[in-house]
Amino acid sequence: MNNLRKTIACLLFATFPVITFSQNFTVGKIIDSKGDTIQGLINYKVIDQSITECRFKKSEKSEVRIFQPGDIQSFILEKGKRKFIAATISQHAEFLEVLCEGNVNLYRMISKPNFFIRRKDEKAFHNLPYSSQEVYVDNGYTRQYKTVETTFHIDTLRRAMNDRPELFPEIEKVRYPNKKDLVGVISKYNKLDSKELNATIDSNSDFEVELLKEGKINLYVSKNQTAGNQFYIQKGPGTKLIELPFANQPDTYIQGQLIRSYQHSTTNHIDSLKKYMADALLLHPMIENISIPTKSKLINLIDEYNSYTDESSYIQKHTIKRLPLNVEITPGLYFTFINAGNRIDKYGSYINIGFTNKNKHCFAKTGLFAYNGNTPLTDRYYIENGRYFPPATTYKIPLQFEYRFTNTAVQPCLSFGYNLYFFDEIAPFNISLMPAVAPGLNIRLAGRLSVHFNLELEFTNGSLLAYYPKSLKMGSLFTGLQIKL
Repeated sequence: MNNLRKTIACLLFATFPVITFSQNFTVGKIIDSKGDTIQGLINYKVIDQSITECRFKKSEKSEVRIFQPGDIQSFILEKGKRKFIAATISQHAEFLEVLCEGNVNLYRMISKPNFFIRRKDEKAFHNLPYSSQEVYVDNGYTRQYKTVETTFHIDTLRRAMNDRPELFPEIEKVRYPNKKDLVGVISKYNKLDSKELNATIDSNSDFEVELLKEGKINLYVSKNQTAGNQFYIQKGPGTKLIELPFANQPDTYIQGQLIRSYQHSTTNHIDSLKKYMADALLLHPMIENISIPTKSKLINLIDEYNSYTDESSYIQKHTIKRLPLNVEITPGLYFTFINAGNRIDKYGSYINIGFTNKNKHCFAKTGLFAYNGNTPLTDRYYIENGRYFPPATTYKIPLQFEYRFTNTAVQPCLSFGYNLYFFDEIAPFNISLMPAVAPGLNIRLAGRLSVHFNLELEFTNGSLLAYYPKSLKMGSLFTGLQIKL
């Protein structure tokens, strides 16, 4: 009797793994790479652990086959009605679980977990990133930590559902990406009739656009003045218009403490432009410079893309077109206040040449200034043999070298060299070359505009043959607006 019990126990113990392994399979089907559907059994136990493979067999007695994401398009489990599709995210192949299907599809990555969305007419998956950090806040009354959260997932959702602005308040409520809230708002969007924007718009519609540029990509701007300048692009005749959304990110105040984001504006318009200009990678740096979409910037970009043929022709075109010089002009005036017999105001402009576009520090400095007054050789007006010499018309040409110490918004600089003077007097007293040193400061106002100040000190020469500084002759303060060409 004891031997019989032992035999039964051994048989049960030996068959337990087989029974358990068999119970891990449920009815399902796979869609192979050709699009054909194959019914069978799928192992569902490994799905919530690793989703880089699908274990499939046609029947209970069949051999198990393992499919990678590149082998099949998708698979479906009858248990729980779960569907998974093959995808490659950041060069990593994995099966994503489908949570919503419609005009906007919602996916979940099991391994991270992360959420992704994709419009029905798109191929690319868009991540819904989220992060939060604890920030120490001390406003003078309380000291505590506050949680600062990112909103990039909200920007991505709004861009995907931009044709339904009535859903934007619900999208704003999704503080962090989670299955319940995302399924709720995307399901509601998919139940609504899609209001796609087409190139041919009813003239009676409230939405009207103006064609700005036509070519491989068309550029449009909305005529709705209440919405401001909203831009759209269209790639291919008859296709829908793609919005280039943009919004400023407001600063956040927490208990009176200003919390600034490292990114003060959305970049969805940059992502869209890169996507539809993926065949012109050389234009991507130009796209990244469009931090704020404006009419002139977008027209220049679309012109470049519509004329783009290939990489070599683009490089050749712009190598010929663009001079390898970093040129600036600085119109302004001098006010002489040191050792000036009479007050002298010199009007004119500097010209700075930086030799190469990449040069940020070294410049050759020249220009032209004109004034009416005493000249470097006549400290005061005089009468000789009863003849009166009136104030002379004088032209000043700087011949200097300038070094800029930093490439920041406030830029100290130092110039040294000579000032060449031509003036209306009797030869040979109608030309002079004077050593000069000028410490200065550039204060950047915008991308190509700066205010320039410098204190220029001019010296008398050691001799007419050796032009080295001997003694201070004159000091002048220059103020001008520096414009980068």
